[in-house]
Formats: sequence, structure tokens, C-alpha cells
Amino acid sequence: MSELWSVLFLDQEQVAELLAHVKENARYGFIYPMFVFTAYTGARRSEVLRSQIDDFDFVYNQVYIREKKRRKDKRETTRVVPLHPNLHSVIESWLEVHPGGPFTIQPPLVMPRR
Repeated sequence: MSELWSVLFLDQEQVAELLAHVKENARYGFIYPMFVFTAYTGARRSEVLRSQIDDFDFVYNQVYIREKKRRKDKRETTRVVPLHPNLHSVIESWLEVHPGGPFTIQPPLVMPRR
């Protein structure tokens, strides 16, 4: 059983390898920033998609993660996560080609079929 825990999480080298693979093979521009966001914050997919550009504080190097799980009396809460330097540079590059709108990750409304 203990051997299963050792493979539950990726180590730094494995994360870097995964991100390199995604960067090389992503079909759409938003996919790599989405993976980097998840890798360096631990955010869930729903939190990444809920993220807004204004949630990134590049001055204080932190990102606000919008949650819906913790408090039942509020619609949304946030947690603050340090902005990893790699995430910082990827998001800055992504924002230069961002298609517009308030959300950080903006997938196309209709994705072409394969």
C-alpha cells in the first residue's frame, strides 16, 4: 500500500516533463496555460476556468483562486496562492495573445471536430 502513495503525486521533474509534452502537443493556445496554472497552483479545472485575469497580482506575485466548495453560506470564496515564476511568465505570454474577455482561460466557444 505504501508504494502506491509514492506514485500518487508527480515530482518536479515529472511535472516539467508533462508540461513540456503539453506545450509541444497542445492543439489550442489555451491548453498549455491551463496545465501550467493547474501544475503550479493545485487549482481544480473548475477553478481554473472560473479564474479571471484580474485574479493575477503580478506586483505581489500571487493569484486568487475562486472556490465554490468551502462555505455554503457564500456563493464564492477565494484562496491566495503564491505566483510561481514559471506560471508568471506563461500567463504574461498568454495574455499577450489572449482572445479577450475577463476570464484567464478562454477556450473557443465551438471547438472543431477531429
